[in-house]
Amino acid sequence: MIHAQNSRFAEALQTWSRAERHTREGGSLTSTDNENGNNHPNLITILENMANLHTQAGNDEEALPCYNEVLRLVNIHDPHNAGTIGRLYLSIGDCQYGLALHAMAKHAYEDGLDAIQPPRIDFGIAPGDESTQASGHTNSAGDDTLEQTDRESMQAIFHHSLGLTCGHLGMHDEALQHYQKSLLLKLKILNDDTHEEIGDTYNHMGVTCSSLGKHHQGMEYCREALRIYELTLGDSNGSKIHDGMISK
Repeated sequence: MIHAQNSRFAEALQTWSRAERHTREGGSLTSTDNENGNNHPNLITILENMANLHTQAGNDEEALPCYNEVLRLVNIHDPHNAGTIGRLYLSIGDCQYGLALHAMAKHAYEDGLDAIQPPRIDFGIAPGDESTQASGHTNSAGDDTLEQTDRESMQAIFHHSLGLTCGHLGMHDEALQHYQKSLLLKLKILNDDTHEEIGDTYNHMGVTCSSLGKHHQGMEYCREALRIYELTLGDSNGSKIHDGMISK
């Protein structure tokens, strides 16, 4: 069974690798610079599929350069697609996290969080230009089609991932702030304060408080996590409660 899975993985990877090589070597005299060779838009799908295959195989080291290249191409061909750009930063950060490159992962998650912020609206009049009318236009070109619910879901994930990463970097105060932001977003999105994901966040908050020497508060968070696990998983022995360990 494992051999068959490995065989299918290798076959799929070879297929996409051939497609990548063909696309990079292709192009035409009538193509623009952004459509030729290394900038061809078809590479976005090809390389992302390759990256996803590597990720599924647990090979973050091979997946990471693929995701980085996809991000570069998306910034060329679809620079205002906040959802796609945010998702790519998340994948990049996850690969870096898996490789224990925690400082780099933190930057990727922060860049992703910034990428999915709503477009800024300028209602003011430019200084020294009284003829300019306050019109309420966005500061960036293009449409941001990321729905509010999707945005908040991604923000919750980014804040949770930043909490994990900051914990590994010893930045426990910042980690706790990110977990708290993630918790508020999850409570709003899930509309269920007994959801397992809520329990996971309380769990990490408890561990983080313990690292900060706030043992009483940490215990309260862990008790809340245990209560949720008992309701959702029947986990009466608290096996999911981390004991001084932060894990993904």
